[in-house]
Amino acid sequence: MALSLVTNIVKHRQSRGNEMSKSAKKPQPKQSRVTAFVTGRPYSLLLAIALSFSTLMLSPLLRSAFLGDDADNSLMTASSMAFLHDSVLATTWRIFVQWITVEGRFFPLAQYTLPLFYAFGGNRLLFKWFILALIIAGTGLFSWLVRRVSHSDALGIAAAFVPTLAMQMMYFYDSLLGFAGLVQLVFLLTVGALLLFTFYLDTGRRRFAVSAVALYVASLLMYEITFPFFLLFVPLALYYPTRRTVKEAARKASPFAAGAVLVAVSLVVMRSLLHVRVVAGAAASAYQLNLNPGGYLRTLAIQTFGALPLSYSSVGSGTWGRTGLFASPLQYLTRFPLTSLIALVGYAALVWLFAVVARAEPDRTPAGRSSLTALAWLGGALLLLPSTMIGLSSRWATELAWGVAYIPVFVAYFGFALLVCVGAYRLVRATRRGSAGIAVVVVLALAAGTLGFTNLQNNRLVVSEWDGWRFGREMIASATERGLFGDSSPKSLLFVANRINSRQPWDVPQYYAAHGAVFSGGVMAASSVDVAKLDAAASSKVADAAGNTVYDFAGASPSMYVDYVADAGTGYAMAARVASATVSGQSIVDMGLQPTAVYLENHPERTGPKDSFGGSAKEGAAPFTLEALGLDPQSWKVASSGTGWQLYVPVASSAPAVP
Repeated sequence: MALSLVTNIVKHRQSRGNEMSKSAKKPQPKQSRVTAFVTGRPYSLLLAIALSFSTLMLSPLLRSAFLGDDADNSLMTASSMAFLHDSVLATTWRIFVQWITVEGRFFPLAQYTLPLFYAFGGNRLLFKWFILALIIAGTGLFSWLVRRVSHSDALGIAAAFVPTLAMQMMYFYDSLLGFAGLVQLVFLLTVGALLLFTFYLDTGRRRFAVSAVALYVASLLMYEITFPFFLLFVPLALYYPTRRTVKEAARKASPFAAGAVLVAVSLVVMRSLLHVRVVAGAAASAYQLNLNPGGYLRTLAIQTFGALPLSYSSVGSGTWGRTGLFASPLQYLTRFPLTSLIALVGYAALVWLFAVVARAEPDRTPAGRSSLTALAWLGGALLLLPSTMIGLSSRWATELAWGVAYIPVFVAYFGFALLVCVGAYRLVRATRRGSAGIAVVVVLALAAGTLGFTNLQNNRLVVSEWDGWRFGREMIASATERGLFGDSSPKSLLFVANRINSRQPWDVPQYYAAHGAVFSGGVMAASSVDVAKLDAAASSKVADAAGNTVYDFAGASPSMYVDYVADAGTGYAMAARVASATVSGQSIVDMGLQPTAVYLENHPERTGPKDSFGGSAKEGAAPFTLEALGLDPQSWKVASSGTGWQLYVPVASSAPAVP
């Protein structure tokens, strides 16, 4: 069956090419040499150029940190599981059951995340390439769908690069920088189902319809935002390949609606049986419904607005707003001229390429005009439908702000792009004769180029603002492996200063154990301690005159303290043995520390700002030195060193305390 399916797809692609070549009713004007040269190139070459450029424009994500849920899930490695005496499958199963019983969510196909991270083994760069590959694969499949429905090479090319104009990276729960490719996979399933549906509409063969419905149901079992996506199939059923009656279109699209209803009813019944609250109360969960009409419409508008180009950098507000972004595109041109000009010229050239191909295409038959209508409605649906489920979430109704959208906005980017592609195609075709056509192409090229380089630099800055998160995690791992905590003998507690973020997910025993330091008593932030673990690790405790609890660690298994910070080109980590800790409530107000080591990293070649796609776009921190940390160089000596790093230990056991 699989071989037959592939064979049929190939045959239908050939037949579509024949239809495109026969669509002209009138003789076409003679082509110029430039037009003949461009249109004489294989479509696959033009598509490859567009997708390659899109890859370059999205390449800043390759240097990004593990963010969002990925920061926690990336700790799922073989060494971590061995330390915890657990397995990835058992952990996945426990989390899956918890989602069902506590939150009432049933999305079994989204449970691929932990096994995925386990397979990558904590390799950040490999994982980021995987995400980028998913994005480009989805864009390529989207381009195929657009070309197939429209019978237009020009629209197929445009669909391969226009979506990147809208793809904004944010200081938020961002679909490009986090969440293990969830929405990218959902988009692949959605576009795959739409493609198979077009094969069904062309041939009437049930195998294509069944396959399309299966992919759609799979998307429902991966992420709930796809419940209204059955409406995406209506424009195709109504207008592709020719106009149908509403009744006939509804009949062809009805299996998708039935699949959505079946899964939705099953979910409601499951939540009812488990007594999971459906409507939000005072303590609202992200997975409880908010039925306030005004709040719903506001969230719907905010989420949809987030799909528009530069919406985040222009008006992004709230806790996760546009901090650090430049105010004007001209600032990007002057500060990052090379990468900005590459983006400007690249997008402009692709618009010109699109226009040349579009103007050379034959006049459309009524069926061809109907296909453009189908794409316009499909674009509108892709833009609006991903927001509908987010508007029902009680959490996002309060957390989202103008310019700041949640992860389903990734699908909406393609809806916006499709509307732009269809509009630009019609405009270019309508002005293909005369001087007005040249002006239209110039305006479109300049607009795309300006949007393109501005969005590129915004994305670079957003990624760079997370440098401390990425390099802090990487540096403490390197420092640990190089002896920051002394020998490999097990120790009790590790207190962390948490200067990078109030929550650093990698500061857990299994992460340090994976890099050679075992803390059997646990790892905790100094700002929020676990009193039970303190009681177990300390040799004694007393109350002082202020009512605080003073823990004495003398004679107990060694407990350590670490303070560390890093940026793209520099970082430090200071370790000390804990002699005592004074605790008020759950916070440490004073510590007695005996310094044991200082680790410094300095890589000037990484320090920003760099005018390159892989470099940091923000000002780098000044190099860390012993003097900059307030330490007397005479009291420290180099224990070991390498390219760009040094590990210092005290000259004498009476070295001054680490400030």
